[in-house]
Amino acid sequence: MTAQGVLNGIVFVAIFVGMSLGGADPARQLSAYMVFAVGTLGLVSALRHIVFAGSLTGEPGELGFANRKFFEWEAGFANLSFGVMALVTSLGGWGVPAMSAVAIGYAIYLLGASITHLIAGWKIGSMRRSLIYAAMTGLLIATGGFRVLPAWNF
Repeated sequence: MTAQGVLNGIVFVAIFVGMSLGGADPARQLSAYMVFAVGTLGLVSALRHIVFAGSLTGEPGELGFANRKFFEWEAGFANLSFGVMALVTSLGGWGVPAMSAVAIGYAIYLLGASITHLIAGWKIGSMRRSLIYAAMTGLLIATGGFRVLPAWNF
């Protein structure tokens, strides 16, 4: 199994765990989602983009950037910041508003990344990975919404 396969497996398990834990309390569900889904995804994605820049995600220039490594570092540090914020707001007991702000910010970031991946996949004629990425991101955003909204007790 490749390093990318191991990291993808960790993310899949973490997202599933994050969607499953928390019991009947919406605030606890959101907290579990933040730790396991957003926190783990942020940290694993940071590892993939910073440590393994280029070696896991394709050849340099695949998305049209002259120096892909620096672009990947930028994406890696964005993921790292959201992963750390998710862990701090959840484990630090900062409450539903703080966790919601992080979840919404990460959803916007992931939506933008999905659009970028779809455009790049279309331009280079390789939609398979782009569609898989967009589908996984959509699932993560949707499950986050199902955790954020009930926690606000509308």
